[in-house]
Amino acid sequence: MQKPSAEKKYINVAANTLLNAIKGPGVHRQDYLNKGYLYNENMETPPFWTFKGLNADAISIVGPHNFDCQKLKFIDCKIDQISFSNINEDGLNIFEVKSSIIGDIIFNNSTIGDITINDYSKIGNIHISNHSNAGNITINENTSTKDIIIENASILNLNVSKKSTIQNLTISGKAKGNVVCINNSWAEDFIIYESEFKNFTIENNSIVRNFQIINNPTMTHVKQSKSMVREFIIFNSTIKSFSFERKSITGNIDIRSSIIDNIIIKARSIIDDFIISHSKIKEINIFYHPKTNNFHISENSSIGKITIEDYSQCGYFNFNDSAVQEFIVKNECIISDISIIKSNHDKKQGCGEFIVDNSTINDINFFEMECDEVKINKCIVGEIKIEKSTIKRQLYISSSSKIYKLWLQGKDNRRVVLQKSYFQNLEWKQDTFCMMNIEECEIESLLFERCAIPKDSVFQISNTEINRIIFSLFTNTSWLNFIHLKPLKSYQRFIDETDELIDTNERHNFESSDRSTKFLLVNSDLGKTSFINCKLDQFSNFVFDGSKMLEVFVGGTHLPVNINIHLSGNESDYNERKRLAYSQFKKIYDNRGDNIRASEFLALELETYRTQLINGRKNWSERFNLWLNKISSNYGNDWMRAVLVTIVVTLCCFWIYCRSLGYNIGDNYEKAFELFSYSPEFLNPLRKADFLKDSKIKPTLSGWKGFARFWDYLSRIFIAYFVYQTIQAFRRFGKTK
Repeated sequence: MQKPSAEKKYINVAANTLLNAIKGPGVHRQDYLNKGYLYNENMETPPFWTFKGLNADAISIVGPHNFDCQKLKFIDCKIDQISFSNINEDGLNIFEVKSSIIGDIIFNNSTIGDITINDYSKIGNIHISNHSNAGNITINENTSTKDIIIENASILNLNVSKKSTIQNLTISGKAKGNVVCINNSWAEDFIIYESEFKNFTIENNSIVRNFQIINNPTMTHVKQSKSMVREFIIFNSTIKSFSFERKSITGNIDIRSSIIDNIIIKARSIIDDFIISHSKIKEINIFYHPKTNNFHISENSSIGKITIEDYSQCGYFNFNDSAVQEFIVKNECIISDISIIKSNHDKKQGCGEFIVDNSTINDINFFEMECDEVKINKCIVGEIKIEKSTIKRQLYISSSSKIYKLWLQGKDNRRVVLQKSYFQNLEWKQDTFCMMNIEECEIESLLFERCAIPKDSVFQISNTEINRIIFSLFTNTSWLNFIHLKPLKSYQRFIDETDELIDTNERHNFESSDRSTKFLLVNSDLGKTSFINCKLDQFSNFVFDGSKMLEVFVGGTHLPVNINIHLSGNESDYNERKRLAYSQFKKIYDNRGDNIRASEFLALELETYRTQLINGRKNWSERFNLWLNKISSNYGNDWMRAVLVTIVVTLCCFWIYCRSLGYNIGDNYEKAFELFSYSPEFLNPLRKADFLKDSKIKPTLSGWKGFARFWDYLSRIFIAYFVYQTIQAFRRFGKTK
């Protein structure tokens, strides 16, 4: 087919009939028909006209008269501009561009049926405006379009597919439409501004660089599926559903001053950051293996419910001056951090229920917020920090959870329950009312530092193993109960080599530990603390210094005998502090009527005092008295020793007495046995001075009788002392308080 000359033609199509309006210098319409530039497909009526191979500056179709061409098609054409103006609803039903290059396609105040652009066409701008109406707009088959502008107009559907590209899509001026579907295509910018479009879908390997929804009050659904969007911006808009699915990849999502009913992230989708401010979102659902980076929720935003489940992986959730009514994480999810800070704006509750089940979280931080209830079950968590916050009902951690650090400094945490879990560090810093129960847990370090248990609170630890308990600058003004407490000697602890508990595989690592156990009490007042069936004496290091334990009750518990003093100082101070500890331990057993254990600690107290006097090199008389007390009966606690020492002292004194009377044992053993038969009478301090007959005295030694009489009276004192010590030790079990 012969093509026209290279000279472009201007064609003006009036609204009556297309053929009668064809005009061109020296060219008749029959010539166009004969040369194949314009023909009627199948000679149908009303005509379906097709331009083929046309090279023209512009085609302008103007109404408002009846336009009887139902289908207008351009094939292999090169046209600078095609414009439609004032075409009414009885006019063009189908507009199609195929394998053509067209600068601009303009619809102005016109009603058009379906618009199809395909087959490697290249379009500059498509501009639908000024109350125009269009049906389905389809751009497919590798078509490229620079700009699509829908302004103050309405369309039925816009579908871009099959590797087509759009540089910019702008929908504004209360434009109306139903579905925008980007299918296996590429687009630079989408801007939806003050429109009434309902649904947007980006799917099947499509790529959109920038998607903006601004001032749109009635949007129904935005969906991204198996595609990539580098950035979403939503401002002052209302959206019912916003979903990401089927391995979608999304950059930042910025939501400001908007209302969204539901955000869904699922099916292995990947999202960089969510930025939510001044917005209200009813529900966020994240499930089935997606990965998200961070959620920044701020500036008085509110979220009804966040649900994260089914192996989801998320970065951190940062709530600042915002609120969430329900936060649920379950079924093996991994989250970097959850932080809710200053979330009581305008007296709104920071968080309702906070539930984490069978998941891993690096850190949880509550600061100056209110929460109804916190439940953590079967989880691994790095740090849980509750500071200046209120948990109204309870904090509940259970079911073999592993917590690196639990830090409590709340304003009003009513109830804290920790059951069957491991805590590497548990710090109590709360000084307001609380009912706390720790049961069947393993704790590496339990720290009460610079804090108090306030009046009417109850703190109970039962059936729990602890490696280190530290009381420092602590005061108990209520009830603190330890029941079946044992030292934790071997356990699995978190590895924290680089200040990061989670490794590159987003998992916590553990190592075996058998660190020595410690019970440390420094500058504290335990008040009415009870130790029932506890193994305090099995702690390898019991440290005491400057503390009060006078009101402590122990039952079935042995306080440790070996005590270390925490503070450094001279040796005298060390022994003084140690004596104070033993004195209080004695008083504890005295108060409950346990004289046996009280006497044991009395012995330790006196021995420590004796050591203190030795080091001080003063009060030799008291030192001597304490020394005699120790060697005689161990301060009244060893009657067997007292008996043996009394017998030995009696025999020694009697032997010296006999020698002074002139008798030598080696001279005559028969006479020695007869003589020593008088020794039991030597035990009697009221015996007669001449209880032995003078016939036993050798005449050559009679001059020693004066010394013998002196030694007899001195022996009466020593032996009476040791007899008294024996009686005291023997009556140990019969003593009253």
